[in-house]
Amino acid sequence: MIKVLVADDELLVRIGLRTTIDWEKNGFTIVGEAKNGKEAVELFEKFDADILITDIRMPVLDGLEVIKRLKEQKKDLKSIILTHYDDFSYAQKAIKLGASEFILKNNLSSDNLLLILKKLSEEIPDNMNNIKSLAETDQLNYVLEKAIIANISKISFEDLVNVHEGHLFLPYFFVAYGKICCNDELELDVSNSEFLKNLSNVFVSKDNVKQAMMIIEEDHLVYLYNIDFKTENHKKEQIEITNILKRNIKQFFDLDMFFGVSTVGDMLPDIPRLVKEGKKACERCFFSEDKLIHYDQSIEKITDENIKIKPDHIRRYLDRADMKGLFAYIDERFDKIYGTYNKMSVRKLFIDFISLAQIIYQEKFNEEEVINDAKFRYIYFDKLADFNAIKEYVKGVYHFISMRHGDKTYSYYIYKSIQFIKENYERNITLEEVAENSQISKSYLSLLFKQETGINFSTFLTNYRIEKCKEYMKESHYKIYEIAERVGFDNPYYFSKVFKEKVGISCKEYQKKYYKEIRS
Repeated sequence: MIKVLVADDELLVRIGLRTTIDWEKNGFTIVGEAKNGKEAVELFEKFDADILITDIRMPVLDGLEVIKRLKEQKKDLKSIILTHYDDFSYAQKAIKLGASEFILKNNLSSDNLLLILKKLSEEIPDNMNNIKSLAETDQLNYVLEKAIIANISKISFEDLVNVHEGHLFLPYFFVAYGKICCNDELELDVSNSEFLKNLSNVFVSKDNVKQAMMIIEEDHLVYLYNIDFKTENHKKEQIEITNILKRNIKQFFDLDMFFGVSTVGDMLPDIPRLVKEGKKACERCFFSEDKLIHYDQSIEKITDENIKIKPDHIRRYLDRADMKGLFAYIDERFDKIYGTYNKMSVRKLFIDFISLAQIIYQEKFNEEEVINDAKFRYIYFDKLADFNAIKEYVKGVYHFISMRHGDKTYSYYIYKSIQFIKENYERNITLEEVAENSQISKSYLSLLFKQETGINFSTFLTNYRIEKCKEYMKESHYKIYEIAERVGFDNPYYFSKVFKEKVGISCKEYQKKYYKEIRS
């Protein structure tokens, strides 16, 4: 058995590591768990571990000092660093001290931990082998994670991966870097979705294409493709493959995604560059109607322009209730910054508009707690899909201010959306259709709906349908399946289940109880 020592000051991390894989089945045993660096050194002296898994930041002795001391005692000790994005100043020092591997904590899973453990175990004397013994998909996942680490740190890719190994690869590589359009309707936990990882592999079940995937934070999916192109038109094949991926993610998960596609590389050391190109192309989608962009040099051209707003102009528009003029002014300010392709400049302009809206709202309604109103929070910049959605949001905030008279009411967009629901609830309407009717983006409507009603669109629609069900049930001549059809439920069994969850009693019980009350 390969002996493993775990050191992390977080109890939940230690429990997670202990339970995430079947250690003994895979040839490993955890000989000790330390909650600080001092305990780790003491346990190592007692058990002589072969592999150390340690957090960089720990009390008493940090991970760097632990590695330094233990490597002095055992030169062949293998060590795995658990790290966050902001820990790479430490990670560089860890490499110099002899750290073997890094795992980003938000990507820690049984699969990638076991992959690294097996790789390190094969490097231990009397157990020697190398990356070539790993499965092909594992190799791709391995090099993709190291490429991402190299890009978000100052650690060279060559220090993380032996670029001369891995002869099972196909001739070419490219990266599709995806961003999920934020949507409050989304119930899938993407960051922990093994199902998403497994299903995405089915999307490219071809002999000439292999795929690796990583989830970065909660809304970015990075795909590394290893491919033997069938034609000379590499760009066309790249776009076809990525479009298939995009369509299938939409079909199976109802996720709208932007994708940036890199150029093509033919060597392992090219992969960090391909990841960087894919990311930059994906970022350009923010400014484009096209949500799949192939990288070229023009994407590197980003300028910096500080666009100011004039508060007096905005106040005059609001005082005159000239929303047409105000919206034209908002368009003009944003359109002036569009050509910079600088998302940070757009963010600054967004914050300036929202900050002024806060001040005007407070002045107009004498509300000290306006800063806690969801509409006036800057964080919504990152929840909106693109440049046009940002403009829509700013216009919506000022429209809300102009329309409010005393008590709060729904904004124009939500009022119109609710009316659409009331007029069309009996058929299979979608958030996308309602957004199109209101002439705003799906991501913006999703955000606005949750802000103003306190629930998401699908819950509101279900609740409204249930209320309509109750009305029909008070007229006993309707059968349950007829009521289900009348309010937009295709499946009467699903309808019955939802009704009981929402109301607390079954359809028949409700119908029997309230029909009698009305007739008595």
